[in-house]
Amino acid sequence: MAVLQLFDSSVLIPWLRSRRYDEVVTAALASRRFLLCTVVWMELYAGTRTRADKRDLDRMVAALSGNGAIEVREHANDVLIALSASRAGAELVTVNREDMERWQGMLKRSRRRLSLQVVEES
Repeated sequence: MAVLQLFDSSVLIPWLRSRRYDEVVTAALASRRFLLCTVVWMELYAGTRTRADKRDLDRMVAALSGNGAIEVREHANDVLIALSASRAGAELVTVNREDMERWQGMLKRSRRRLSLQVVEES
């Protein structure tokens, strides 16, 4: 089984701007081994210089996520919270049922556990 490759922004920023490291990035994309973590997503968005940069990154993220409806900027913190709870073995207490159940499912598919306690808004 091929090993997934998680790319740091130190590789992706030059790749996005000038196609430096194209061979390794393109090979990972073509073989479906490419992995982009939330922290790198945030770094890439923070580094956008123009609206065109942001649009290009939006397209890339949508293609990688397989779900164009997920807006990374809106969910990056949720993903980090879910991962933190999962890694700590802690129950995540939230009002945000819809989004956190989405990340719970994602973690489950990755063989990780996220326990949720959804409280009602008062």
